[in-house]
Amino acid sequence: MAHAMRMMRQGMSGMRVMAAASASHASRPAVARRMFADDATAPAGKLLLNFVVPDKAIKSKAHVDMVVVPATRGEMGILSDHVPTVAQLQPGVVAVHSGSEIEKYFISSGFAFVNPNSTDVCAVSAVSISDIDPEEVKRGLAEAEASMSAASDELARAEAQIGIDVFTAMRDAAAAK
Repeated sequence: MAHAMRMMRQGMSGMRVMAAASASHASRPAVARRMFADDATAPAGKLLLNFVVPDKAIKSKAHVDMVVVPATRGEMGILSDHVPTVAQLQPGVVAVHSGSEIEKYFISSGFAFVNPNSTDVCAVSAVSISDIDPEEVKRGLAEAEASMSAASDELARAEAQIGIDVFTAMRDAAAAK
C-alpha cells in the first residue's frame, strides 16, 4: 500500500510539472502535429506494422502482408482493410509475414490495436523464436511448477500460474521452430 501511495504521489508531481511546462508554452504556436499510424500510408494490399516492447521498436512503420497475433480468444490473422479492433494478447507467437518470409517472435502478453491499414502490437516482452533456449525454458517451467507446489496464498499461486503459462507457451513455441 505504501508503495502504491508513493507511486501515486510521484505521478501527481509529474503531472504538476507537465502542467507547468504546458502553461509556460501556451503562448507559443504549435509546430508539430501528432501522427497516428493511420496518417502514414501503406502500399495497396500491405499493412503498416508497428511492433514494440517497452525498451525498443522491433518493427517500425514496416509494410507487411499479414501479422498473426496470439489473442486471448485465439490466433488472429490481420491483413490490410481489417475491421478496427483492440485485442488482448496472451503468451504465444507473433508471426510477421512479408512476401515469402515469416519472422516469428514469442511474446509474454500485450495488446494489438488494429486499424484498417495499420496495426500496433504492444508487447510486454518479445524474443525471436530462434533465440529461445529450450533448456532454459525447461528449467524455468520446473521452477514455476515448484513455486506452484510451495505456494501458500492466492498471490503466490497466481504468480506461479503466470510463470507456468508463459513457460509452457514458450516451450511449445520453441518446439514448433
